[in-house]
Formats: sequence, C-alpha cells, structure tokens
Amino acid sequence: MKPIFVRLFAALLCLLLLPSFALAQPDPQSPSDETQPDAADTAEANSLASLERKAQQFFDDNQPVRALEVYQYLENSFAEDGWDHLQPDLLYNQAIACYRAGKTGSAIGYLKQLDLLQPSDEISAQIHELQMLIEHNVYRKAPGTMFVRGESNEYATWKLLQQFPMSSLHLGILIAWPCLFVLIGFIILKRRNKRLRLVLGTTIVLTSLILGLLGFMVFQKHRIESLQFGVLTGTDSLRTAPVNGPHVDDKSFVPGITVRIVSSTGDWLQIERFDGIRAWLSSNDLYKLHTQEDLRHTADQH
Repeated sequence: MKPIFVRLFAALLCLLLLPSFALAQPDPQSPSDETQPDAADTAEANSLASLERKAQQFFDDNQPVRALEVYQYLENSFAEDGWDHLQPDLLYNQAIACYRAGKTGSAIGYLKQLDLLQPSDEISAQIHELQMLIEHNVYRKAPGTMFVRGESNEYATWKLLQQFPMSSLHLGILIAWPCLFVLIGFIILKRRNKRLRLVLGTTIVLTSLILGLLGFMVFQKHRIESLQFGVLTGTDSLRTAPVNGPHVDDKSFVPGITVRIVSSTGDWLQIERFDGIRAWLSSNDLYKLHTQEDLRHTADQH
C-alpha cells in the first residue's frame, strides 16, 4: 500500500503545481517587459546616433570646429551619466577634429590619452608625426630652438603600471604566498628525492621572484598613484607665477609635450617638463591624462 500511497501523493502534488507553473510562464506571443528595450534607452541611443551623424556632416562640410563641439558634448554627457567617457572611437574622432581645426597640441593630447588606454604602434607613430610637425613650424619662426624630447622615468613608470590594477596585484600576492609555503613543505617532505628537490627548488626560486616583483609593483603604484600628468595644448598662458606673473619666453615649451602637474592654484597649474624646468599655465592650455583606475574610481562615485 505504501508505494501506491506515495504515487497518489506525487500525482496530487503535480496536479496542484502544474496550473500555477503554467500561469507563471510568459506568453510567447507577448514578450515580457524584461525582453523589451527600455523606451528611455532607445531614445538615448537614437539621440547619440543623431549626434554622431551631425558630427560627420560637419566633417563633410569642412567644419571641424563644429564637429569637435559635438564630440565634446558627447564626452561630457557620458561623464555626467557616469559612463566611460574616454571611449577609443570618440577620442580618435576628437583628435582628427582638432588636427583639422589647427589645434595640433590638443590632437596630440587626445591621441596620448588613447595610447594610454589602448597602446599601439600606429597611435605612437601618429603622435610622433604630429609632434615633428609642431616642432617644424616652431623652428621656422625661431631658428635655433632646441627642443626637449622624451618622457620622464616617472611618466614611463606611471604609464606602464596603469595597465595592472591594484586589485590584480594584491590577488597575485595572495595566491603566490600559499604556493610558496606549499612548495617549501613539499621539498621538506621529499628531501630524499634529489631530482624532485631540484625541480621544487627551481619552482620556489621562480615563485619568490614573482612574489618580489608583485610586491615591488605594489610599492611603485603606491608611490606614483598621486602623480598627475598632462599634455601641453597651448603656450599663451605660460608664466613664471600664476595669474600676473611674467610670461615665459621659452620656445622649447611647445604644444604636445607631456608634463607633470606639480601643484595648482585655482585655475592655474604648475607644470614640470621632462628636463625639470617648471612654469605656470592656465588649465585651459593643458589636457589632463587619465588612467583606467581613474575611470573606475569615477564610475564608482556615480
């Protein structure tokens, strides 16, 4: 009787549950709200597409300044909404618009930001060509000008380490430490096996080197995380002191060079060139560079 009772109970349970299960299923002829795109998202996507078409139309009409205004509006809109506003395509389009508008320094700024987020030989070559173009134009007006090329070691380190998030480095250290102790334990247990000891000893050395490298990278990131860099886009506001200081008459301060931001006073920034020469300028004449961690921090705040 027991098996029959169990079968009857199971059948009764199925009869009770099947109607509610059938009612819970979405109607295949009428998709649920989750599958339908949000009206606001659709309108926003259409608006972005319309703006991109408008910018392209300005390009076709040989109005790069108007196109740049549209791209900058898009970037600001993304930033206000908490999105990633430094998108590769947008950065590249802004660089092209600046170049066509005669703002070569700003074009280099956008390209250096793009190269910082997505390094490539092609972008580096374009930056070099634009920088040579600027220096050529300056040299024509002021023959004998000595240009300061290159980047500081601090910037090179800052640029390299921004590719490795701090969380990933910490995770690597957390994984490496237990592995090291496990290997040491194995070599103690297998001390009579010379061949295995040799393999384990080599692995321990490699693991220790990796652990040391990760620790050094964490130390360097903590050391340079407060540093800020930017690209000089103009030289009209260069002064020896903010606001009312004498103008800096140094032709080697050319648009496109990478400088370190030392301090700030209101809208004025003190910058340091690769060779240690410092000057003040308006924030309007500098394009600030941002790392991936800067973008993640900004997104978390939103």
